[in-house]
Amino acid sequence: MRKHIVLILIISCCSLSHFSQARFEMRPFGFSMQEPVNWISQTRSNLIENIKSLDDSDKIDAIIKNHQGDIAIRTFSKHDPSTVTGLIPTITVNVRRKSTNNFSVFKRELTNSVSLIRSAFDDFVFISNPSEIEISGIRSLQMTFAYSVKRKDGQILKPRTTIYAIPIRGYFVQVNFIDGQTPNNDCSKEFDELFKTIKIKN
Repeated sequence: MRKHIVLILIISCCSLSHFSQARFEMRPFGFSMQEPVNWISQTRSNLIENIKSLDDSDKIDAIIKNHQGDIAIRTFSKHDPSTVTGLIPTITVNVRRKSTNNFSVFKRELTNSVSLIRSAFDDFVFISNPSEIEISGIRSLQMTFAYSVKRKDGQILKPRTTIYAIPIRGYFVQVNFIDGQTPNNDCSKEFDELFKTIKIKN
């Protein structure tokens, strides 16, 4: 679990990149969000098109289960990962299995899963402790944390991650906003504006 979460929080790249200036929608999950202007969008087109064609929640649940409980729906990168090294501000949208309908248990499980990575990062710190937030009338979770990553070339990266977790039926949508703790990689204002555009039709 720890390894899995770390991979999500650091940066992931998929195929079929293009520049985005639109609204991203995933109707089977009722999720939509304004795409960041001029960021690069990556997706696994075959899987996403398959999901878009489904209207049966049992089939959607089966797909999520077959992908080890986690599907990367969309990734947005501020820079082209093939040409830029170092920390790249990134937004990921994932759909993950939810083991309980009890919100208090859901909050505890998600908090515990994130806390597991503390052993991997000595300076891991919660900037904003896990707290409840309402998104489109849905009781959801929000948290922000930071840590440092040392690359093989000795460069120190300082990512900062804000997570929004929105429970929907047997799964939840997790939106990760990842930027840097230094001014040149600070996307907090842009992230705040994008968060306001998140809509859920449950």
